[in-house]
Amino acid sequence: MAKTGRPRKPTAMHKAKGSYRPDRHNDDEPTPIKGKSTAPMWVLGDAQQHWDVILPMLEGMGVMAPAFSPGLALLVNSLGRYIEFENKVTETGVVSVTDKGNEIVNPVWAARNKAWDQVMKALREYGLTPAAITAVRAVDPKKDTKEDGIESVLRLA
Repeated sequence: MAKTGRPRKPTAMHKAKGSYRPDRHNDDEPTPIKGKSTAPMWVLGDAQQHWDVILPMLEGMGVMAPAFSPGLALLVNSLGRYIEFENKVTETGVVSVTDKGNEIVNPVWAARNKAWDQVMKALREYGLTPAAITAVRAVDPKKDTKEDGIESVLRLA
């Protein structure tokens, strides 16, 4: 069965905002363990450089945990492939000539376009495009905490 509608918010976010209702939420929802994310061994060559650039961005946004490392590895590998194919298309051109002299679209162009699609999908998953960032909600423990009446009175000083 396909999921429709907007993605569900994590239960922790509802609790932080004060909109948590036990009858509507999954109390057994897994929460990723915080810690330092490291690149898996299968991150390809130049993709490691992209890992080193993108990881601090995601950590700064509060959306990275070690459990999400495989997804980030897929993103940086796809980004590395895209750049490799883009460089090859720049060298050889968008149009190729067959051995019979017919002009065709360079097959590397199609591979480049597929890699671009993969990169864009992964960037959206992590909220790394201007449109996608609006869907990412990172919980800030200092913000949006609900206080009971006496706590708010005591903090007036």
